[in-house]
Amino acid sequence: MVNFWTLQPPCLGGQHARDSHPALIDQHGTVISYGKLAELADAWGARMQAALGGRSGLAMVEIEVSVDAIAAYLGALRADIPVVVVEVGKAAPTSRLVQTYQPELVMRRDDPDAEYTMTVSAPTEAFPAAHPDLKALLSTSGSTGDPKLVRLSAENIATNAEAIVQILDITPQDRAMIALPLHFVYGLSVLTSYLAAGGTLVLNGMSVVDADFWQMFRTHDCTSVALVPHQFYLLEHSGFLDKVPQQCPTLRYVTQSGARLEPATAKRFTDASRRQGWELYMMYGQTEAAGRVAFVPPEALPEAADTIGQAIPGGRLWISGPFGQEVMTANTRGEMVFEGPNVMMGYATQRAELALGCEVTDLRTGDIAERTPDGLFRIVGRIKRFVKLFGKRLSLDQIEAMLGHHAIPAEAVEVNDRLVILHHDPAQGAAAQTLIADEYDLPLSVIHTHPLDKLPLLPSGKPDRKALTKLAEAALEEEADATPTGADLATVLGQATRQTSVGPNDSFVSLGGDSLSYLQVQLALEERLGIVPDGWEHMKLSQLEALEPQEGGRQGWRALTIDVPLRLLAICFVIIQHTSSFDVSGGTWVLILLMGYSAGRFRKQAILDGQPLKVGWPMLYPFLPLYLALVLVYAVLRGTPMPEDIMLVSNYMLQDHSNLLTAYWFVSFYVQVVLVLVLIAVVPAARGALARYPLGMPIGLSVLMLGLFSLGIGAGAYQGSIGQWPVPRLGIRGLYENLPLFFAGWLLSDPSKRGILPGLALTAVTALLFVALDTKPMVIVLMCSAAVMVAMRVQIPMPARLSRGLQQLAGLTMFVYLLHIIVIFVVSDYGLIPLPDVPRVIVSIILSFAVAAAAKRFFERFEPRLRARLQRSSGRLRQESEGTA
Repeated sequence: MVNFWTLQPPCLGGQHARDSHPALIDQHGTVISYGKLAELADAWGARMQAALGGRSGLAMVEIEVSVDAIAAYLGALRADIPVVVVEVGKAAPTSRLVQTYQPELVMRRDDPDAEYTMTVSAPTEAFPAAHPDLKALLSTSGSTGDPKLVRLSAENIATNAEAIVQILDITPQDRAMIALPLHFVYGLSVLTSYLAAGGTLVLNGMSVVDADFWQMFRTHDCTSVALVPHQFYLLEHSGFLDKVPQQCPTLRYVTQSGARLEPATAKRFTDASRRQGWELYMMYGQTEAAGRVAFVPPEALPEAADTIGQAIPGGRLWISGPFGQEVMTANTRGEMVFEGPNVMMGYATQRAELALGCEVTDLRTGDIAERTPDGLFRIVGRIKRFVKLFGKRLSLDQIEAMLGHHAIPAEAVEVNDRLVILHHDPAQGAAAQTLIADEYDLPLSVIHTHPLDKLPLLPSGKPDRKALTKLAEAALEEEADATPTGADLATVLGQATRQTSVGPNDSFVSLGGDSLSYLQVQLALEERLGIVPDGWEHMKLSQLEALEPQEGGRQGWRALTIDVPLRLLAICFVIIQHTSSFDVSGGTWVLILLMGYSAGRFRKQAILDGQPLKVGWPMLYPFLPLYLALVLVYAVLRGTPMPEDIMLVSNYMLQDHSNLLTAYWFVSFYVQVVLVLVLIAVVPAARGALARYPLGMPIGLSVLMLGLFSLGIGAGAYQGSIGQWPVPRLGIRGLYENLPLFFAGWLLSDPSKRGILPGLALTAVTALLFVALDTKPMVIVLMCSAAVMVAMRVQIPMPARLSRGLQQLAGLTMFVYLLHIIVIFVVSDYGLIPLPDVPRVIVSIILSFAVAAAAKRFFERFEPRLRARLQRSSGRLRQESEGTA
């Protein structure tokens, strides 16, 4: 076995031949010989090895159709560095693949006009070395950046390349015109097989219907081209079949793979190939087999156009029966299984799994197939492409085939056990609905139809099933027969997150929910389901609607997460501190910790996605407008407010007991933290650092803040509890004193629990520095106790009714915080209810929650109407301005 990446195909002979024989011809006609390509690849490999410094590592290559990208890919293979091959744009610092696998080396082009460069970075944790057999990793999806990768060995890649060379009889005289993306395993197999055979690859980025594509084909005497079905349809509609002798006189063969080619189209191309002297090879492959699995010999066409043919050389196909036994009889269906040296080592979903050895001996393709009497294999459907209606398990592939037989091209999609037919001809919806209902004895009402404007395709040319599912979900949303329960849940989500439109693909987190609206929706779900599944906030509306109620959930016991009682305890301590002489400071710092905990849960993805509005708007609205409204009321009733209250820097001022707004210093700090998060979302380098170092960046910022805090203490910038910089103030209210506590809560929210230890450490260090400022012991005790309980994920079992009641109260905390000062002012300062400390505290807490509940109800009732009126007014103004223009 000769590995193609050696760039020493035996058929080329010695070094002199390799230095002169072309391996690549780029878009400008520049010829790169095998010898030159080896030099370029070795230069990349040397740079990678130097960057790793003798350590093991992982490379990631955005493999565009260019000499640089191909050389970088080959360089990693020649340097024995495992390489992840990805689509252009999928190796950005914030991509899921980079975050999941944390490659030390990334080769990509930042923009189309930039140079192809290598970026070196260090993972945030130590990973075991990759298995010595591992050579390359490809995405199973080919385009979505899904972190599930296929692990391929040197043997997998090399044997598949050799099998293709044998099937197509590729020689050094053959030249392939590249018409496919190279991250797609079919396109990559063209590269590998031609380099294994000493052939030449002509690089270009044009469409097959572009006249310059075929001009380049003729200029370089190309002999083959690999296409996917979509490209066949484009060529046929452009009249290409009648022009082959003139457009490509040197054409020897065309290969097809990527998806099923309609037999009628295959017959027309086969007939043309026989007349014009070239051959058509229909092929079938999977990423899990390093490329090719089967092929239809040209002589078997067009009769075998509805099959995938026979196994490639060195491989074996067979049909698995219901108990795993091999089915030997013809026309008996079962799962198709492939065996061969090109079958992958296994899958990987995280970096540590690259250390695993071979876990797969045969490839269960997921295709339902049958063997024909001639020994060829015919695929009739996919195991997973079914919908179950009225107890009947229906194949979506067979539904599409049945409709196609009646000249109704359509895509069948399953959405939560509902069948949606996306038909290409807008006039054929009713016909499709009737045909399916008659064929499968189904009521018309369970067959949803919707016109499809344009078939979404993957770069491979296959239908984009995920995009089709989204279109089907959108179609269902438009229908008027939505169930009342579903509408209620969509309304709850919309009201809680203040969104006017909620679709089936929306989740609580994607809609911008926060910790308070989380409690509101959780209560609604508990009323609906009894017991709410963990992680519901990330589930789509369609998934939530599909959940079944759990018996006993509504009337039984419930485990209440600790953040709810902590939130209530903190706000009560704030009220007690402001309404009595009791020394119960510390509630505000518990709120800061919980603020970080909430932001880590609900805002992190929006920051990583670079969506500052999704970060800032849900955090500031309606909290900040309501505070400013209070400032306005204060200005009317009590006189001009202090500038720091308006400019939101009151946390840097000494407390003035004559100024009621002084108690709202937390609002200033809160807004400052939100601005920090928005800044991270806006600055690409900052959010890239957060993506690459999800724990390291918040720890680093916190250490910087704590360092400034420590330096200030050491330099005498604090006199007791009073800070002297930038102005005299209470020293534990500033941004750099409290940002570490916020990020401690952020780290404690990490679902992997790797942030727990650093989160507790930040809390402890902040507490120690607070001690140095003679901070009241209660603050330290509450801060540290809350952090420990959040870290332990404490859950308190209690009756379901009590749990719901506490959650409802916790959902009021924003309004309680904003309004409790007014309640206290009425109760204490005006002396309308003259009471000793203890009764006054109890009355103040009860009244604060009662007033907050009334205010929240009023706000939720009238705010949507006001917003709708403003939108209508702005729409009229826009129409009037357009009319005058």
